Amino acid sequence: MEILGYTQEDNFLDKRIFDVVVEDLEGAHFPWFFNKYINYNQDGDPKWDDPILESFQFTHVFKTYDDKEIASRYFDIVKPILQKLNVSNYYID
Repeated sequence: MEILGYTQEDNFLDKRIFDVVVEDLEGAHFPWFFNKYINYNQDGDPKWDDPILESFQFTHVFKTYDDKEIASRYFDIVKPILQKLNVSNYYID
């Protein structure tokens, strides 16, 4: 199925790997970080003057923004996804 230019593939990961990824990312001890804005305007400023319920997100940085270093000790959680996608510049060797 294609949604907004993205293709959804059922059973993309082996069930065992999928279960581990979900268990880790949804676990009570995984460090998600609160960000009060989701979207930014062209100047790089948040679009919202007043944070509202619809404008926050939780994130976790696995790699530095320049892709030169692993930024999270949890990087191994996403390695199977990157390997399956054949992403080569993510230190997955």
